[in-house]
Amino acid sequence: MRARTEALALRQQNVLARSAALRSRLGEEAAALEPSLVIADRLRLGVAWMRSHQLLLVGTALGVGTLLVMRRPRMVVGLAGTLWSAWNIAKRSLPWLQLARAVYTGAPLPRRGADAAVQATHPHPGDKP
Repeated sequence: MRARTEALALRQQNVLARSAALRSRLGEEAAALEPSLVIADRLRLGVAWMRSHQLLLVGTALGVGTLLVMRRPRMVVGLAGTLWSAWNIAKRSLPWLQLARAVYTGAPLPRRGADAAVQATHPHPGDKP
């Protein structure tokens, strides 16, 4: 019985030593991610600031838009056409993006047309929410 206790104690020491070595290795390898994490934190703080200052952002955008319309109306018309085209392309590509996401994540495939309306009001019991 004593030999088994000593073997278990030795094994515990080995496991603790390996765990400490793995923790230090993880710390060293995680240091390479620090610049990316700093950028992600700054982006998150920027989004939080924008959410808390929505009125300021909308007012600034309206002011800049008004100045552009007054100074360069022809450019604004061209920009409006470009934005309208981009919006239409985005609307047309959205079903394909949803399909690609469903295939990639393994989620149920999106339904189209009348079948989608039925699905929205009466989901199938086997479908994930």
